[in-house]
Amino acid sequence: MRTGELHFDLLKRARAVDTQSFVVACACATNKESPDLFQSWGHSSVVSPWAKTLADSEFDETIVYADIDLAQVKEVREQIMTSMHKRHDIYELVSKVL
Repeated sequence: MRTGELHFDLLKRARAVDTQSFVVACACATNKESPDLFQSWGHSSVVSPWAKTLADSEFDETIVYADIDLAQVKEVREQIMTSMHKRHDIYELVSKVL
């Protein structure tokens, strides 16, 4: 089953919005000589915190370049203030060293 075309772009954009950061997503390699094996949909890309695809590849091996403006991270975090909605009176982050 190939779900890349249906899900990969959606998931990349959703993670960018969720994390309010740039997302660089690398697609899996594919083996064109063995069509019975997993075939990657490709489309490695760079996505902005606003879920805009800045650069996208196709199926072939390539290097993806994009200019990113880190000020956008601050901008999106000021406008979508999910980090301000934490309820420190209800929960706390606890880590354990094993």
